[in-house]
Amino acid sequence: MVMNDEMENKIRIMTFEFSEELKKIIRPKDQSDRTTFRRIAEYLEKGIKEKRYTPMIFGIVLQWATEAAGPQSRNPAAVFMKILKEELGYGKSKNKRI
Repeated sequence: MVMNDEMENKIRIMTFEFSEELKKIIRPKDQSDRTTFRRIAEYLEKGIKEKRYTPMIFGIVLQWATEAAGPQSRNPAAVFMKILKEELGYGKSKNKRI
């Protein structure tokens, strides 16, 4: 799919802003968490470019992150990943590479 440069740049900015907000909601504990969050952002960005998602997906996923980071959550990152797998099928394919 061909996308103009202006749209490409807007999506990159949105992806960056999403990443920064996600790190505020669920603080990464280590490099593995940071890598996982980066890959989630890349997955969503790719999904938008391929028209599987609209840019609204960023807000939706941030809502899920907020839910996962609730006061009762002992491991927000794990809860968040579970939600992503259930809602988006994220990471379910063994051969899926981002």
